[in-house]
Amino acid sequence: MTKSLWPDEISVIEEVPPVSIFKEQAALLGEKTRNLVIAKVDTTISNRKRRFYDIFYLVAPILDNYRFELFRGSRDIETFYPIQITSDTLEVDKEAMSEGELLKVLSDIFVHPKTIKIIQSMLVQSGWSPEENLSQNGGLQEIEIPLEEDEIPL
Repeated sequence: MTKSLWPDEISVIEEVPPVSIFKEQAALLGEKTRNLVIAKVDTTISNRKRRFYDIFYLVAPILDNYRFELFRGSRDIETFYPIQITSDTLEVDKEAMSEGELLKVLSDIFVHPKTIKIIQSMLVQSGWSPEENLSQNGGLQEIEIPLEEDEIPL
């Protein structure tokens, strides 16, 4: 039997792949919305163009799995960065040269008024109650409704 000619460097890398960041953010959205709106990431590979394409969808399971493409990432098969991000919420396509730049682009997409409006619409149509609200810490909290004077317990 011959010894392995493969170098040790191929076993572990420290960089986080963009698709892992996308999937982590997808899971966090589900936690924030009690899974009434979730996100899914589909990855395709173009062998001809030697590129990965990751598509990030907002999904409303209760609405027959209605989905909305929030953004897509495109990168070379050999490297994680640069990655091109395309989204209707961006004025122009963005190119992230590092994980830090990618996180900034994603943040810009997630806090965009169009993104928030789409998620709110999906939530309401999925049965989100007006008495419920997203809290700052990632879960739901009840909204305190002030009592009228005649409703105050004695």
